[in-house]
This record gives sequence, structure tokens and C-alpha cells, in this order.
Amino acid sequence: MTRFIQKKVRISSEHLILEEHGKDKIILQLQGQLFFGTTDQLLSELDPYLAGSKYVILDMRKVQSLDYTAVHILKQILARIKKQGGYLVFTSVPLSLPTGQNVKAYSKLSV
Repeated sequence: MTRFIQKKVRISSEHLILEEHGKDKIILQLQGQLFFGTTDQLLSELDPYLAGSKYVILDMRKVQSLDYTAVHILKQILARIKKQGGYLVFTSVPLSLPTGQNVKAYSKLSV
């Protein structure tokens, strides 16, 4: 069973590629504020996919803020994925957020 939800309309050949090669991967685009009030929702949305995914890709381009609790949850997700031999990949990580926060320096997620 392939686990992907998408808004993008794809041609049938692209669907075939996703069916064949997408079984152990999940791609999520995060958006808005990642803080103590949203981390439970992030974990509950992601949790069902973690056990069967070797590659978890989080697109960060629409993230507006990040707090310590969100970083802590992301580190827990990273540890869990690494424990099962998988990879957590962050894409489109902004150098700084609208708040001026330096994401890389703040999060130290490059473990």
C-alpha cells in the first residue's frame, strides 16, 4: 500500500513510479508555526508512517517560526528513524525565519 496524499495532479507514468518506489518514503510540507501548541498534531500526523518509512522528508519552506518544543519533537523523530535504519531529510530550510531566527543555529538538527 502506497502512502501518499498529494494535491498535485500527476500523469499516469508518475503515479506508477510513486506506486513502485514510494512505499518506504513519506514527504510532508510543514507550514506555519511549529511550537508547543502544534507539536502534538505534528507527531500524531507523522506517527502512523514512521514505522514503515525508511525516508522521512520534511519540507520546511513554509515554516514561520520554531520553538524549543518543536525542535525537541523533531529530534525525537530523528532518533526514532535512525534507530530503525532510516533517514530524516529536511528540505527548503530557510536560513532565517520571519522572526529573524537562524533555523540551523537554533535547531542543531544536523546530528
